[in-house]
Amino acid sequence: MISSPWVSGQRSNLIGRERELGELQAALALAEAGRAGVVLLVGEAGIGKTRLADSFVSAAAAHSRVAWGRAWEAGGAPSYWPWIEALRTLARAGDVAADALVSELTAPSLAAEAPEQARFRLFDRVASYLAAVPSTTILVFDDLHVADAGSLALFLFVARSVRAGRVLLVGTFRDVEARLSPTAGDALAKIAREGRYLSLERLDRAQLERWLTDTGADLGGLDALLEVTEGNPLFVLEMVRLASQRGSAHARARLPDGVRGVISSRLAAMSPAARDFVRVGAVFGRALDLRLVASHAGVAPAAARDLTAEAVRFDVLVAEPDEAPR
Repeated sequence: MISSPWVSGQRSNLIGRERELGELQAALALAEAGRAGVVLLVGEAGIGKTRLADSFVSAAAAHSRVAWGRAWEAGGAPSYWPWIEALRTLARAGDVAADALVSELTAPSLAAEAPEQARFRLFDRVASYLAAVPSTTILVFDDLHVADAGSLALFLFVARSVRAGRVLLVGTFRDVEARLSPTAGDALAKIAREGRYLSLERLDRAQLERWLTDTGADLGGLDALLEVTEGNPLFVLEMVRLASQRGSAHARARLPDGVRGVISSRLAAMSPAARDFVRVGAVFGRALDLRLVASHAGVAPAAARDLTAEAVRFDVLVAEPDEAPR
């Protein structure tokens, strides 16, 4: 069995996430003392946002109520879906007030496009409920970068309104995708100002070495694994999983499916022209000569700079500080 690169031994022992876990625990301590709070876990796909939240609430569940809500990326979910999902969990545990709020959130007349006054009254009832919960309650909202506008507006309302109360809101989102969505980006930026914003970084060499030591994994050396994965925890996990199935030599010869999925979703959001340009550039390795790639892609230098800038915005390419697209 392969353990997670974020976790060594017990679920609460996180490699490279000690600072973030400490911030979450501090916010929980304040909530237990009646000071409500908000913590946002932010970073790229595969960086470990959900894993960190899961490890944190697993330890906290012994003395706190925990409920999850996840934004639905595939479409078709009703307005306020993450809130409905989280409150429904509390309702199933016998919380009558939460059950009543679920009924209100699912009522057709109270959709996100309902009249402003009706929506304000609904938001106020949710905030009043959370301010008065009798026991410490943690609500985790996953993938907020794809949440509907109503869910984000309700999150912001609660974050601004509930200062005293035994509730902690934890949200996760991908920063790149959020920046590319005017609605989500603006709302999440406002929410971030109401609480703690924790940006999760990739594992560095020392952290990766510690994980390899703890798990006994071997992909032919630390340097090779760091070069291939650049410290992205999901990529590390996928490479180790592939190595365990096929042997380390084969693992480096094929990109794992989990990694392919992350890259494919990022590419799919780009324009066709930018995708084609990046595919041509990939042939030339990690460092790109724009003139050379433009020549082979059949685009003018000015267009090549624009396409490169788009790829940088989507975090598919990374501009060196002195070579940022102009």
